[in-house]
Amino acid sequence: MEAPASWSSLRLKLSGSQNDEIIKLVSQLSQIFGDRSISEDALKLLLNKSASITDRREALAGLIAMRFKELPPNLEFLLETELQVDAIRAYSFFDYPEAPSVLLSAYSKFNAEAKRVTVDTLSSRLSYAKELLGALKDGKIEKSEIPTYAARNLQKP
Repeated sequence: MEAPASWSSLRLKLSGSQNDEIIKLVSQLSQIFGDRSISEDALKLLLNKSASITDRREALAGLIAMRFKELPPNLEFLLETELQVDAIRAYSFFDYPEAPSVLLSAYSKFNAEAKRVTVDTLSSRLSYAKELLGALKDGKIEKSEIPTYAARNLQKP
């Protein structure tokens, strides 16, 4: 989405606010308008283990909304954090060829929720679904771990 013509000057003015909520909203709008530096800052925040989980989730949501192309290679770093399920879901928004192998290699370590979300994610894209079917065939994922709705998705042409 393209920023309005007056956005740059308004952003500068609002960025000086003492209100943290206004600063956060300015950052989110800048990200929506395609400001790459804001997206890079959001990625740094997302990967910062000392940042609050709420701030990290908001950063992830913004990066997903922007379809920030540097996000998918970094999602793997979140698979052993509190953001595990969020990171797994995030792969469904991108056609990232490495996603199936990243998720399937960690699958056995996931809890039930993360496994379910992994199956959902891998059944969300044709390129991912092929790898999911291969994992089923190879026994890496049990048929019982595939919900009915996901199995239906896999049967669609």
